[in-house]
Amino acid sequence: ASSQIDIEAAALRATSRMIGRIGNGDTTDGAASRFSEDIGTEGRDLASEMRERAHAIRDSVERERAEHRADLSLLWGRAFDQYLAAAQLADEAVSHVLERRQNQARSSSLALDPRLHVVSALHARMSRVLIEVHSLASDGLPGGALARARTGHEIAVFATLLSEYGAPDGDHPDLIRRFLDHARVQVFQDATTYQASGADDLSDELVTKLHLASKQAVTDHGKDFKGTYGWANVLFPPSRRLQF
Repeated sequence: ASSQIDIEAAALRATSRMIGRIGNGDTTDGAASRFSEDIGTEGRDLASEMRERAHAIRDSVERERAEHRADLSLLWGRAFDQYLAAAQLADEAVSHVLERRQNQARSSSLALDPRLHVVSALHARMSRVLIEVHSLASDGLPGGALARARTGHEIAVFATLLSEYGAPDGDHPDLIRRFLDHARVQVFQDATTYQASGADDLSDELVTKLHLASKQAVTDHGKDFKGTYGWANVLFPPSRRLQF
């Protein structure tokens, strides 16, 4: 309604013309053929009108969203503000710890704990996810916010596992390397899924390169490494099928 582009009217105009042709003696097949042409014409006219009105439509949608955000702010504004503050403070804390630990390692000429960069990178991803959750929730899109919150939960679990079990002098000193190498398996699986969707715009050379990298990672770590959480297999009993 806010766009003032009447799609239903366009369809009715094309349908009316078809019915009129049949009433004037056109054959059904002929009227149907011309109906397809009419639909095409109406579609092009609608597309042209949409392009002309795009800015006005955007302004209308933004006004509606602003009104909705204002209503939400009255109800949840304080909670949203506290959530955003906590997310920002967490991000600053991680950055501070990373810098401090790097300086300590340089001054003492000691190797940096391999967990530090990986877990910090996961925290950086978490910061982006937290902002996405806030934006979606603030815009009244709770389903999208919940989906991104699940992603945040997954990141938190990964960071916890790597922190607790990935110490270089612990029982699983290769856990960090396994986690990093598993990205090659996941990237190839994502590329395969993407190609299967019909996009088919990844070059054969690139797909082959990704395949070889994934294959090498599985060769290095074993066939169970192929699984979605294959990097974490060493933390569980042999042959156990891992789920999140």
